[in-house]
Amino acid sequence: MRTQDVTAVVLCGGAGTRLGSEDKTLVTLAGRPLVGYTVAALRPQVGRLIVSCGRDPGPYRSLGYEVVADAHPGEGPLGGIVSALAAVESDWILVHPGDTPFPDDGLVARLGPLADARGLAVPRSGDQRQHLVQLLSRDMAHGLATFFEAGGRAVRAWLDEVRAETVDMSDVAASFFNVNTPADLAEAERRLQATGGESSDTRS
Repeated sequence: MRTQDVTAVVLCGGAGTRLGSEDKTLVTLAGRPLVGYTVAALRPQVGRLIVSCGRDPGPYRSLGYEVVADAHPGEGPLGGIVSALAAVESDWILVHPGDTPFPDDGLVARLGPLADARGLAVPRSGDQRQHLVQLLSRDMAHGLATFFEAGGRAVRAWLDEVRAETVDMSDVAASFFNVNTPADLAEAERRLQATGGESSDTRS
């Protein structure tokens, strides 16, 4: 699977009700928007990156990101994924939440073999399937859209329906840490400081 054949769809639809009702992925982490860390880690792994935005797209465009507005606001992550599909031209799609700031730099490479064989790969950490992180083919994405159009809204239910297989990534469990609360944000900053890590995304 070639890098240029993959488009990342970064989901930025969370309302951030536990973070002062701000657009969660724009909340500042160590001086930069949370989504900036996600984008910086994913960009080298894909040929193109799209932000699927559930609220005002203006702030994301001002950061220099390609943005697709969620045509199904309030319908959950599946609505954001389906909305972005019309803009995707590549054979493969990497779905990743924008509030998960530390993606593993080998994510696509590790999911790739299973995705090539089955059309869909989802990481697993321990016994927890990371259902909002997916590498899927265009055909599987069309199947997901059909599921949504038929009234399906739960990502887990679709993954169960298609009997999605997982890749054990327990060794990088920290890469699936997501930010929902002020305590999570403080923990993310602690982790960032502990590793001396900074986003390489100069546009955020």
